[in-house]
Amino acid sequence: MLIPCPECGNLCAQDAPTCPKCGKPNPAMAGEQPAEEESHAEASVWRREVKPWPAMLVIGVAVLVGAAWLLGTYHIVQSSEGTQLVRKVHFTLAESFVSLDAITGQPAIAAKAKYPLAIKALQRDGILESESAREERLQQEMREKMEQSRREVEAEMRKALGR
Repeated sequence: MLIPCPECGNLCAQDAPTCPKCGKPNPAMAGEQPAEEESHAEASVWRREVKPWPAMLVIGVAVLVGAAWLLGTYHIVQSSEGTQLVRKVHFTLAESFVSLDAITGQPAIAAKAKYPLAIKALQRDGILESESAREERLQQEMREKMEQSRREVEAEMRKALGR
């Protein structure tokens, strides 16, 4: 088994009488037991205690950085169909958690005022209807209603004229 030298830190065999690099005697091989104070000091040099807190700190910081990256890069969109990640328009921690049911359950202007970034991202990905598509749909519906009304009026006029 290899152990570090208390003088230079070089790894040497546990049963070696001296360090091959610096020549300091190996306390593990010494025939006499050093005084209690020296024994404790020497033991702490030869045996390093592994403390878990630095590793836990690194893991904790990594988890926090990962969570910040996730929340800054994606909207977590919840709906009655499930939860999905939608990439944000730009990095921000605002509007990280969004309910699609809440957005679609209120007037468009109120939703746009409350969730402007989420609505842009949802429209970009085709989850919500874009403004231009909405306008086109409404105009098409209006044309269809006007055509239906025109046909009904023509039918009533034919009926009234006896044709």
